[in-house]
Amino acid sequence: RATEDTDPWTALEAAHAMGILGSPASGPRLLQLLKRPDLIADARAQYMFGHACLVGQDGPRAATALRRSLELNPMNVRALNDLGLALYAQKEYGPAIAQWELALDLNPRFNGARQNLKTARQQISSGETTGLPMNAVEPAAPERAVDPGPAPR
Repeated sequence: RATEDTDPWTALEAAHAMGILGSPASGPRLLQLLKRPDLIADARAQYMFGHACLVGQDGPRAATALRRSLELNPMNVRALNDLGLALYAQKEYGPAIAQWELALDLNPRFNGARQNLKTARQQISSGETTGLPMNAVEPAAPERAVDPGPAPR
């Protein structure tokens, strides 16, 4: 079982793989895993949980986990982007925009945050704040604060 593995990352990867395969037990296992003392203080684990909650459209729980992740690693632009989406879904437009702007300050080439910021500003200016489409949520990936490629010109 994934939750009994001594290596927390093997256990998380197993729960993630079960989710990709459509296992209905993957959600409860992920919740159980995140209660492990070695993962409570792990920014990546909290980000993965927050991202999963966001995809599951549980904005308040996603925001809590993503804030916890950012307390541990404030340079995670994907967590900032997802927190913006979670806040926007809760109609907290100003704080959502602030998260995307911060993500772009950290990584000006992060297109997910740029597109979400653009869409949010357009919706707010037109008065049609129906929420961002869920395709605005990028797949979870290993965190990188800044892409190591060349700087924009």
